[in-house]
Formats: sequence, structure tokens, C-alpha cells
Amino acid sequence: MYLSLIGKEGLKQVATLCVNKAHYAKQRINAIPGVSVMESSPTFNEFTVKLPMDAGECVGQMVDQGIAAGFPLGRYYHGMENYLLVAVTEKTDKI
Repeated sequence: MYLSLIGKEGLKQVATLCVNKAHYAKQRINAIPGVSVMESSPTFNEFTVKLPMDAGECVGQMVDQGIAAGFPLGRYYHGMENYLLVAVTEKTDKI
């Protein structure tokens, strides 16, 4: 329904917003000491971040502050306990 309402040009605008906001978020997150953005593949609106702590604990602390930080990959992938999948959409605000 959403895509039919925004149309072809609207879809292009949404895609451009997602890409631009994701690259902005990657730059800001990568500037945090001890945190690194994994650059193993091109980014549309999702990317992986390596944290200096357990990603599940980090997400829990962020939720307590009203922030949906991402998805802790260690829940499903052994050895990736410090990795977080971050998704950015057209609705994501710049901080």
C-alpha cells in the first residue's frame, strides 16, 4: 500500500534518503572510540558495527533510554556477541 501511494518518484526519494542517512550514521558511529563500522560490503540502509562490549547489553541499555539501537547478532551467530546490525530508514532522524 505504501509503495503504491508514494509512486515511482517517491520510491526513488525514499531510497536516496535511506542511503544518505545510512552513510551519515556510519560516519558518526565510526567516530565513537572503541566502535568500528564493518566495511565488508556496500551499504544501502543496513550495516554491521563492532562494539567494545556485548551488543545485547548495549541494546538493553539503549532501550532503557528510549533508543532502538539495532539487532545484536550474537543472538543467532556464535562469536558475534559484540556485533550489532544497524538499520536506517527514511524515518531515522539525524543526531
